[in-house]
Amino acid sequence: MSGPVPDARHAVTPAVAPGVAVVGHGSIDRLPELLREAGARRVLLIHGRTSLEASGAARVLPELERDVALRRWAEHQPNPTVEDVTAGLAVARAHAPDLIVGIGGGSTLDTAKIVAAFTAVDDGSDVGRVARRIEEQAAAATRDVGLMLVPTTSGSGAQVTHFATVYVGTTKHSVAGAALLPDRIVLDPALAMSGSAHHRAASGIDALAQAIESLWAVGGDATSRADAVAAIRMLLPALVRFTHAPDDADAEAMATGSQLAGVAINRSRTTVPHALSYALTQQVGLAHGHAVAHTLPAVLARHLAADATDIVGIGVSEHRRNMDRLLDTLDVRDADEAVARVESIVRDLGLRDPERSAHPAIVDRVDDLARSIDPVRTGNNPVAFTHDELRAILLEGTRDVTAPPA
Repeated sequence: MSGPVPDARHAVTPAVAPGVAVVGHGSIDRLPELLREAGARRVLLIHGRTSLEASGAARVLPELERDVALRRWAEHQPNPTVEDVTAGLAVARAHAPDLIVGIGGGSTLDTAKIVAAFTAVDDGSDVGRVARRIEEQAAAATRDVGLMLVPTTSGSGAQVTHFATVYVGTTKHSVAGAALLPDRIVLDPALAMSGSAHHRAASGIDALAQAIESLWAVGGDATSRADAVAAIRMLLPALVRFTHAPDDADAEAMATGSQLAGVAINRSRTTVPHALSYALTQQVGLAHGHAVAHTLPAVLARHLAADATDIVGIGVSEHRRNMDRLLDTLDVRDADEAVARVESIVRDLGLRDPERSAHPAIVDRVDDLARSIDPVRTGNNPVAFTHDELRAILLEGTRDVTAPPA
């Protein structure tokens, strides 16, 4: 893979090589060996409430419990809050781990990353103080614990990003820093095969959206765009098959493609579809990837149709080159075919069903949803959007398109 994970130094010895990934079906079975290699004695395992068992990762627990003093903790929400982080820090204070392992989806990995990054500066005894640290981006520059991450979904890419999302009240914050990068990643494609079809669809389209957004993001560069192209080419042929009838080959393509998408956004960050997704998750209840899919085709159409007066933060010719590269990567001839292809994927994944997609709630709350957009991700978008345009994009996704157009 191009775009190596940046260094994340910490005080644990002996240290393993930062960000090195152990990849392959069944690689979760190497976790006990990796902990021994890291010299771990006391381990805090942060995991999803159901994903540890459902994914098959729980089979390593007996060996872990023989080798180390293991404390398991899963008391965090799907979208982690300051209260979750504070509780995790208190557990870390009580257990005094020398290494934290995160096993789960994006929210679990984000929780593990923030807890690991904050252990050097906060003991979790005061939620107000933790909230201020989050708001002020006051993570330690280095960690005093090791960190290993094991994704159980093929979508978030959280295992390779130096930032993590956490809520203080209803406000979303992104905590960033080198301390949030792991020392080791275990990328086992088999772990993502056990979830529901909807879960695989939502996580998979999230990865595809990350790669597409990275390709046009103002913060992108040649490296992130190359990773984004590689990710799209891996994800496109596998995504729908992986959702409905996963096999080993498609699972491997999804795991590798989603990791590449994560590497891409680690450099470029995401844009408007992700900026709008957080309110759709919080206020309407859509799973994160489902929320991203809701606006992706319409935002794609807007980028492809943009003229020189619409483009901000990037050169007009550069944006057009990025869009030409996107058309080539999607293997389509023009903008209409590109939007139709992405819309077809969203539909084939089952993410356009009006009832499951909460269309009435979106229509009722459209103005609040449009106002909720994260200005950081808006600023990373090469096309400027007005409130009315965001409102129209949100409503466009509520059209009943469960059947292919005639």
